[in-house]
Amino acid sequence: MAPRYQKGCLRQENRKNGKVWKLRHYAIRAEDGRRVERTLSVGYVKDFPTESDAWREVDRQHLTDKINDPTLQGANATFRQIAEDYIERDLLNVDAIKPKAETTISCYQHVIRHYLIDRWGG
Repeated sequence: MAPRYQKGCLRQENRKNGKVWKLRHYAIRAEDGRRVERTLSVGYVKDFPTESDAWREVDRQHLTDKINDPTLQGANATFRQIAEDYIERDLLNVDAIKPKAETTISCYQHVIRHYLIDRWGG
């Protein structure tokens, strides 16, 4: 059966630093093949006060593409893909929810690329 395209739905959740928007979607768990709910963080409600603002942010971050991309789903993703995705989306993205300092970016990139990916990349 072909995988279905899903848009997901937005939900507000309380966190220590305030309310956040979460994009809910379903994925197949690799261990037992069951459908489970997953969430991706979109941003704080104070930054995106309305649901339409949050949907624009979902489109800007290409989160619907991410939840429907079979190469990024559970058992198919390698450590290298996950690490490179983290570097691209969280370290190098100036629009990240919590931007990192330049020294942190260079240090994390070095450790991830020269130690972690070399050892567990495949």
